[in-house]
Amino acid sequence: MNHEMRKIIIKELKMIGIVFILFYLMFQIHYYKENLFTILKIVLAHFYLFIIPGYSLCLILYDKVERLDRLVLGIGIGYGLQPFLLYAINDITRINVMRYNIYVSGALIIIGVLMFKYIILDKK
Repeated sequence: MNHEMRKIIIKELKMIGIVFILFYLMFQIHYYKENLFTILKIVLAHFYLFIIPGYSLCLILYDKVERLDRLVLGIGIGYGLQPFLLYAINDITRINVMRYNIYVSGALIIIGVLMFKYIILDKK
């Protein structure tokens, strides 16, 4: 991994970490009667299932859009695309895939990161 790619990854992870802390504080205020681990579990589930897959798919816009705009767009894409894909797969295959949303989110993360690596980073 070259130095430029490492700097990009560190910048992106810092921003995701800050957003994670903000989400935790927001959920802590909303669920003030719950304990620390319950809220942490909820925030981690939201990040893994929706936010990180959407953000990784928005990495393809790395050169065109600012980081904060990519994050906001990624959150919308994550909350919209993941349930839509689960519904479409369920409707097409007639197999109940609703309990396999973990795998769909993982696949979206992998697809987004691979698109970023091969389309954006290989240009440079």
